[in-house]
Parts: sequence; C-alpha cells; structure tokens
Amino acid sequence: MALVLASCVGRSDVYPDPDRGSAPRRGGTLRIARESDPDSLDPGRSSGWYTARILVCVHRQLLTFADAEEPEGYELVPDLAVALPEVSEDGRRYTLQVRGGVRYSPPVAREVEARDFQYAIERVLRLATPAAPSYTGIEGAREYQDRRARSVRGIEVAGDRITFTLSKPDPTFPYKLALLAASPVPREAAEGHDDDYSFRSAASGPYEVERYVPRRRIVLRRNPSDASSAGFADRMEIEIGVSVENAYAALRHGELDAVIGDAPPSQLFRFRRDRRWRPNAFLRGFPDMTWIVLNTKVEPFDDPRVRKAVCHAIDPRAIVKAVLGVAVVPKGLLPSTVPGFEEGEACPGGHDPARARELLAEAGLGRGFSTVLYAYNVNPFPRMAEAIQAMLGQVGIDVEIRVVNGSVWDAVVGRRATRPPMVMAEWIASLPDPSDWLENNFSPFRLRADANSNYTEWDTPSARELFRRAADETDPERRMEAWREVAREVNRETIAIPIAEGLAFNVVGARVRGFLFHPIWGPMLERMWLVR
Repeated sequence: MALVLASCVGRSDVYPDPDRGSAPRRGGTLRIARESDPDSLDPGRSSGWYTARILVCVHRQLLTFADAEEPEGYELVPDLAVALPEVSEDGRRYTLQVRGGVRYSPPVAREVEARDFQYAIERVLRLATPAAPSYTGIEGAREYQDRRARSVRGIEVAGDRITFTLSKPDPTFPYKLALLAASPVPREAAEGHDDDYSFRSAASGPYEVERYVPRRRIVLRRNPSDASSAGFADRMEIEIGVSVENAYAALRHGELDAVIGDAPPSQLFRFRRDRRWRPNAFLRGFPDMTWIVLNTKVEPFDDPRVRKAVCHAIDPRAIVKAVLGVAVVPKGLLPSTVPGFEEGEACPGGHDPARARELLAEAGLGRGFSTVLYAYNVNPFPRMAEAIQAMLGQVGIDVEIRVVNGSVWDAVVGRRATRPPMVMAEWIASLPDPSDWLENNFSPFRLRADANSNYTEWDTPSARELFRRAADETDPERRMEAWREVAREVNRETIAIPIAEGLAFNVVGARVRGFLFHPIWGPMLERMWLVR
C-alpha cells in the first residue's frame, strides 16, 4: 500500500464510467483499505461495526437482516434456517430447522449442523465475550457461565432442529440469532483455539479468510464449499494501516475500490460537487451515536454537579460543524431513527460555560481539576477529543487524552480495573430496539470485569428497578414507554452527553457498482461488483 499511496502524487483523477446500466458481473479483486486492525476476526469475539462488514462476508447465521437499506433492512429473514422460528404461546420457546446443503470451508468441509449453533453460543458464554449478555436469557446460561453446568439446558438439538428456551419472554431474541456471535462454529475447528480462532475460522458464507497478517493485510477469497450465488468479487484484499485521508486519495486516483471508514469532511464536498463522481458518492443516515460517558464511581464524576458542568462546557453543535462536517446534532440520548426515540437534553440549557463554572464552584472545584479522556485512535475521534479538551479547558478542567487502538479497546477501556473517568463512546445498532442501546451502555446488569461496555458504572436501586421493569414488559406500547423512562433517567443523571448522531459518507471506486448501505452492517462488500 505504501507504493500505491506514493504513486498518487501528481496523478490525475480516474473517473467512474458514465454507463451505469450494465448487469452485475462476477470476478475480479476488490481492493480495500482500512485504518486499523479489526478487533477480532472471530465472530464470537468481535464487537466492531467496521469489522462486521468483513465478517458478514465470511459467516452466516440462522436468521439475518433483509438485504436492503433503511428501513427495510431491519426486517428479519431466514438465512441458515429454513424459516423464521416457531414461537410458543408463552413467548419463551423458539424452534428453528437448519437448512441442509450448506458446507464449511476446507479443511472442515462438512455440512453446517444444528449442534454447531449450540456450540457457538455456549462458546460465547464460556468466553464471556462482548456478545455474551445477549444470550444469558436462555435457561441455564448463567449456570453454564458459572461452571455449574456442562451445557446450557435451554438449548436443545434434535437432528436438524434447534430449540431455545428462555427464562422469560424476550421480544428481541430473534434479532439476537442474527448477530455475528450466533454464527455456527464447528467444535473440531475451534476447540483448543480460543485465542487464535481469528486465524483458523471455518467459513459458512461466500468468502473465507485466506490470510490475516495483523497491522498489514486481510485477504478474503471465495469459499470453495459455498454453493450460493452470493458475492460478486473473486477476492477482497484489505490493506490495514492506511489513513482514511490517504485511502480516499488513492481511491480517487483509481488505486482502491473501497474504504472501510467514512470519507473525511475535507473530501466530502469535493466528491459531491464533481458530477462525474456523484454517482459513486453516498451520504446515508444510520443508527449511530457518540457520547461522552462519565464514570459515576470515579471522583469527581460521582458528583452530579460536576457531570452537569461537563455537559454545559461541551458544545456538540460546534463539534459537528468544525470537526465532523458530516453528522447530525443530537436531539436526544438515542439516534432519531431508533424505535422509542424521544427528544430530551442531558443538561437543559445546553452549552453554557458560565453555568459550568458555577457548578464546579458549588462542588468545591472552583480551581478546576485534572482528568483523563479515552478515545479510539482513528479519526475523527482524536480530533473530537481535542475539541472537547479545549472546551473543558475553558472552564478549568485539564484533560489528558489517551487514544486506544480498536483491536485492544475491550482489553483496555472495557476492563473495569482501568476505571476510565471519561470515555468517548460510540454505539452503532446491532438490532433495531432501544434495549440494544440502553442495556449495553447503561444497565447495572451488564457491568462486567472484562469487555465491559457500561463505562458509567451506574448502579443504583432505582436504575436496577427501571431496567428490570423495561426488560420484563412484553406489551409493545408499555415496553417502549418503559425504555423511554430509562433514557429520561440517564439524561437526569447526566452520565452520558450526546455529541453527534452519525451520517456516513462513503465513496466507492470508479469501477465499482452495486453499493448498498445496510442499517446494521454498513456498506455491503459482497454486493459490490466491478465493471470491466
């Protein structure tokens, strides 16, 4: 990739072919770049949105989301299951039949079986990966996690049928069967390889991982066992460690086909204004939110006055305008496209540095204090962190920024022993429901020693009661209202300050067609095809 980028200097743009009416064709190599390593290529361990668009090319699930943009893309459809699940009258039992004829990549090369889904979910629970809380509602899951049982009694396999029995009804459970963590895993390939399954995973999708060299390259090639018609390119070569600025410059010069990462604001207007590039430039809204999250167990953020002071000191509108260029100023705790959204402010009155100073003085911190802000190491997060550092500095809060690579984020920031005081946290929907956002980021019941995503450590009796009530409610309208009340309480406690609601700006190369931006997976690489 260094040679590609060097050759960009002084080159002219390579423009897309104006003839866009040709039919999709198979073949060729899709050349892709991304800025950082994936968090993991193990589907049971990965929680990264940018990694997901690679893994969905390699792994399939019992159910999946419709191959469409928003809102149709939220619809569940069968994938490796023959049909949608049969559900018992009490809403606790889900039974699915596994489709025959789907084979793993070599050297496993056998058919996918129902027992492989059982093994995969039990493996996620045993390893306590970030996805494990999604499956603790299955009967016996907690006993299995605590090593008090040899298997999860709520997962039963009979031939090609698998049944999940839940401890209580969960209307979101079918969505959880569409998560990457629910991809089938053959025991013979994974047993004894908890730490290196990323490098030896058995593919059930149209592509397999041919090679993965951390910090350098990922290569996908067609899965020789796959008999489906999915996927157009023969190969995908993904270079790692290329900044989005350099990657989009290489794309403009015809030396890349796609970039895993949004185009920077500096490129936005250039691509959008150029009528020849406009057909290959796509601006899409999607369910994404970036917050500044404050740890309620770390001084001085255990004082609500200090949390509100931080909120009044930050100006999301200025960050969106000056740093991001492509984003939406939040109107509530959740993105506006998420079911259950309602407008509401974490600090009524918004940006008000004078009020921030008053609150700090009331808390006995009139001279300010020092703290640490953790953020991802890829842009725009460092630039956003610097803007917040400057804003907080104006009210006397001295902020040290620590940037962390996404591949070790869960091991560093997600480790509760780290006790991060402030975190720039981004959450992108893994399923279309407010519980996905509120439980993963704020629930006391999701606090864990490792791979923790509730950086607030918010754990009060009232919080527990609110989350318990929302999780137990099954009536659709009352359930949505219960989750809205959770969001209101998060705002009242000022434990998360919404900074930006996402807009994704993607450009594909001159020879690429078939762009589809999925609301869960983002740009679908397997849908892209190359003109001659």
